[in-house]
Amino acid sequence: IGINKPVNGELKDLIKAINQLPNKKISMDIPSGLPSEGSAIGETICPDFIYTFQLPKISFFMQDNYAYCPSWVVGDIHLNPIFLSN
Repeated sequence: IGINKPVNGELKDLIKAINQLPNKKISMDIPSGLPSEGSAIGETICPDFIYTFQLPKISFFMQDNYAYCPSWVVGDIHLNPIFLSN
C-alpha cells in the first residue's frame, strides 16, 4: 500500500522481511517507501515488477531508484485527459 514516507517499527521490519523472501514481488502503482517524484526514503519494497496506473512515475526514471523499479508497465485506467494536465 502506498507508504511514501520513512517507516519504522513493525512496518520497517515487515518491508525488510518481504525484501528477503525468495518469492517474486509485484507492486501495484508504486513500491511502498518510494515517492512518486523523488528518491527512495528509508526501507522500500524492492519488487521484481510494478504495475502502475495511467502514467509512469517520475521516480521510475531516476538512476538511484533502479533497485525499486527494475521492470514496470503502465495500465490505462481511462482517466479523463483534463485531470492529467496542470
